[in-house]
Amino acid sequence: MVATPKALATKYGRDGVLVNSVLPGYVRTEMQERGADEVGEVTGETREEVIAREAEAVPVGRYGSPEEAAALIVFLCSNAASYVNGSAIDIDGGIGGHI
Repeated sequence: MVATPKALATKYGRDGVLVNSVLPGYVRTEMQERGADEVGEVTGETREEVIAREAEAVPVGRYGSPEEAAALIVFLCSNAASYVNGSAIDIDGGIGGHI
């Protein structure tokens, strides 16, 4: 997942094309909530109980929001990130080494 963007960043960086990878962890979306509902059907937990239990594994203790992930992407698309190329950026509350 990271090798191809890194290769593209190396190949096209001199042409002004920046390629980075955004690696999200648990982000609370409708799809994630549907998954929690499915788990709850098996375990007898509510959606919120499933999400709370899974969030315990995240060092910051919660799921991320779509807005937090979007903020990173907006940064990468801005001039403030004009020297960021070939990076793989985890946005996962610190769980990256455990997924």
